Amino acid sequence: MNNPVEISPAKQRRLDHDGNEKVQIMARKALQDLNLPKIEIKETDEEVKKAVIALTSVHEPIGEVFDGEKYFSGDFRDHPDFEEHFATLEKCWGELPSEHPKRRTFEILETLREQRAVAHKKWESGDFDPENDSVNETVWRRDGESDIFMCGFNHDDPEHYSTQKEWLASVGAQASILGIETIANLKNGESLETRWRDNSAFANYDQLMRDVASQNPEIVFAEIDPRDCSKIFLDHDRDFNFPKLTPEFLTAYFEFLKEVSPHLALDWLADRDGLEEALKKLSTTRQVTENRSKFIQKEEMQYAANSSLSLEGKSKTEFTGIELGEMAFADAVSALKLRRLVQLQKSGKLPPGPIVNFEGALHVVTKKQYFDNPKKALEVILQNPHFARQADLLLDESENYWERTEEDNLRRQKLMLEAFDAGKLDKIFDWEFWEEIPADAFEMHFAQPRADGGLDEWGVDFSGKRIEK
Repeated sequence: MNNPVEISPAKQRRLDHDGNEKVQIMARKALQDLNLPKIEIKETDEEVKKAVIALTSVHEPIGEVFDGEKYFSGDFRDHPDFEEHFATLEKCWGELPSEHPKRRTFEILETLREQRAVAHKKWESGDFDPENDSVNETVWRRDGESDIFMCGFNHDDPEHYSTQKEWLASVGAQASILGIETIANLKNGESLETRWRDNSAFANYDQLMRDVASQNPEIVFAEIDPRDCSKIFLDHDRDFNFPKLTPEFLTAYFEFLKEVSPHLALDWLADRDGLEEALKKLSTTRQVTENRSKFIQKEEMQYAANSSLSLEGKSKTEFTGIELGEMAFADAVSALKLRRLVQLQKSGKLPPGPIVNFEGALHVVTKKQYFDNPKKALEVILQNPHFARQADLLLDESENYWERTEEDNLRRQKLMLEAFDAGKLDKIFDWEFWEEIPADAFEMHFAQPRADGGLDEWGVDFSGKRIEK
């Protein structure tokens, strides 16, 4: 009789990790609840279909980052046969009526092609300023009959916007839906009206929104990239330094990860201190971002390489399994929100036509991966529950975000845990609670310009029901 082979706890966890951990089981269920269709390219013309497939699945090596690791571009203009495929699309889509969704997609492709050509001429002539003339990576995806463009955007550089605004506004004006990055210290649903105000303190989005609306008064703005630190600093403080996290918070979080993703918790993070170190290395603090985020200049193009974390603590551009923190959470949710926009178009709740998402350039590299792998995106959301629940915390609203001190933040963390423990809210790190996470994470918020200069705002809940504001 053969003796059974002994399996080490670490190996057993790796086996369980292969689809059987709680976070993976819950992600599969949430994916079913979201009812996202499998991405397919619907084109009757085989040459057009071939061109669309090629340009929406670009994975071209560009340069090296993070100790020799290769960066791969997803920009459709980097396809080696781009001009050939562009000619195919021009022949079939270029003569369609101007209001036809595919004609508008073609206009976006043509505008971005011309943008790069003009910048390339500047680069060849030596009259090129990398700070203001560089072209950011733009990724094109097709979901059913909807076209989605994820466009890198230097939102904190007014001079760059001044140089690029003709191209940016032209691209945005061809869209039916324009996705806008949220403001970090506001609750979800409050950013569109705030950005619409003529106030340069909110980066360049106010100018972009107005420039687009002047060309396309029917544009629908959508709040896409969510991050809400209006209640508690858990990733960075107001000065973009890493906040002090209480031992109680870190213990509760680590115990949660041990329950839902033991391979991540025990084999990669190891203990509470390892969790805190990973959170620091993956944070959006200025010190970390400067080391973890790299820009690659290749002629007129600029690529922003953001990263995950390897087991050895090194930066990686591909997923590793250690995707924690505000940036990972926001990119995962926003990628799925782009997929939800397609659902709402299919159901007639949003107008048909291209979806354009202008976002900080550092978001593109991870968001394109989450868009292609929605199950992974859901796993990341479920492993970062504290970012999903901040808006519901029963805390004093009178404290000003910009005046909050470290002592205030520590007190708020304590109040947060006390609120959960007292049953005032479902516990943030209680696995049974996560039956309802999709409804909280995927409520959508929209706005459309009015003739009087204001905005009409509304929302759509997880079931697709309209929410009036």
